[in-house]
Amino acid sequence: MRAFHMSWFAFFLCFFAWFGIAPLMVVVRDELGLSKTQVGNTIIASVAVTIIARLAIGLALRPHWARGLPTPGYCSWARCR
Repeated sequence: MRAFHMSWFAFFLCFFAWFGIAPLMVVVRDELGLSKTQVGNTIIASVAVTIIARLAIGLALRPHWARGLPTPGYCSWARCR
């Protein structure tokens, strides 16, 4: 049960971090002196880098996935022994 709660909490933190910048974009844009084009390019770049990182991590972990990597990883993350 602890692993379940840790996983939804991690998902919540990722969701909050990803979508939390939208309301603050006016402040960030003013502080960094960004134009609307630069803000748009930044958003596109962040999505593109996320896709590339997910593909790279997925390809790197795929050979180990069938050998039981998830179970010890999740258990150690949830501190169950």
